[in-house]
Amino acid sequence: MKEIQFEPGEVILHEGDPSETVFQLLSGQVEVYGKRKEQIVVLGHLEVGDYLGEMGLIDEQPRSTSARAVTDVAAVELERWEFIRLVSEQPASAYRLISRLAQHLRRMNKDLLSLADDLEDGVPDHSTQHEMPQAVTLYAAIDDIAGHVPKEGVTIATFGFSIGRLPEPAERAWADFQLPDSVPSRLSLRHFAVVSLEGVWAVQDLDSELGTEVNGTVIGRDFNSDFLELKSGDNAVVAGGSDSPFCFRLSVA
Repeated sequence: MKEIQFEPGEVILHEGDPSETVFQLLSGQVEVYGKRKEQIVVLGHLEVGDYLGEMGLIDEQPRSTSARAVTDVAAVELERWEFIRLVSEQPASAYRLISRLAQHLRRMNKDLLSLADDLEDGVPDHSTQHEMPQAVTLYAAIDDIAGHVPKEGVTIATFGFSIGRLPEPAERAWADFQLPDSVPSRLSLRHFAVVSLEGVWAVQDLDSELGTEVNGTVIGRDFNSDFLELKSGDNAVVAGGSDSPFCFRLSVA
């Protein structure tokens, strides 16, 4: 365990590098970003107390994104065994980590069941989804995608309604609502879903490559959570980076 200082603009993590350590931020702000060809896509920011690179350390996968210091940053760098020991000694950190892993497992189980239905029937079947007593409506928030979202909006009245990219002929894992995207794509095939958690509507990032921003908070595999509750009224959702054209308004009655 050692404390490291980073200057503004200094890269902390490189996408594709081995996940051998994790950082806990002590001060400053860090920008998380990905690359699409030569274009940098800003995904969101991490603040004091946040962990950087934890999921890659746990599943032993390469870094899925890059990160750089926005301001002067102080962080503690932890090796795998140090991180596990720290989590075991901090109930709050352990609970957060277990919650993240449970979210991933729940999503994997749901995807496997959906794939089994698709293989059996040949087409996606969402008729078994639980009907919810309250509906959410999805609208386009900017003109760039207004032509692909009905003006009256898309009514969501099922437990898990997914939004994603229109697949190529050879691709599977359809989303319930699909939008065309250009290369390099911002949307994943199944990017995010509107779900109900104990009667409360929420947005769940579906392990997308570039994350999902909900009311200014970014969720996804490189951030602190995969879920974020929706408030009553209008909610702003951006899929695929802070400057993505896939901007939506989710209205909760």
